[in-house]
Amino acid sequence: ALALLEGLFAGVLDGHRLTGRGTGGAGSPWLAFRTLTNRTWYRDNLVLLGDAAHTTHYSVGAGTTLALQDAICLAGALRTHPGLPQALAAYQHERQAALLPAQSAARHSAQWYENLPRYIHLPPHRMFALLGQRHSPLLPYVPPQLYYGLDKAAGRLTALRRLKRWLGPRLARTAQARSLSR
Repeated sequence: ALALLEGLFAGVLDGHRLTGRGTGGAGSPWLAFRTLTNRTWYRDNLVLLGDAAHTTHYSVGAGTTLALQDAICLAGALRTHPGLPQALAAYQHERQAALLPAQSAARHSAQWYENLPRYIHLPPHRMFALLGQRHSPLLPYVPPQLYYGLDKAAGRLTALRRLKRWLGPRLARTAQARSLSR
């Protein structure tokens, strides 16, 4: 079926393959979620939105919301720009930028689930507290017990809370830059 679809959409796929269930090579699909974002979300009058344009890990539950936001943005761009190419370019530019925080949160959430053995040995109340913190860019880089303690302390100490908010995104950007350069 994928080969048939690849043939039908060969012109817009630009030589790229479609990804389907069983093509990731992992045993359990949820253990190795693939985040996909197309470089181009439109060609001529064909427009992608939602999961067709970009995926986010299902653990954050944002897929429908992001698709609706894409549709609203597309409608606005079509209404405010004089030509179709300008409208579609504006839609893509605006939504790709707006998508970054959701994709970051989803990436961290997926990473938490993919590394469940790191947390499973914790007492239940700590494990579930860290489940609630799974969007944190800092969590993957700090031992879980230490993160739990720091998070509890940050709730009581303003300076520590500020440090956590400041340090987390910087660590995430550094780690992301390193993974992209490999």
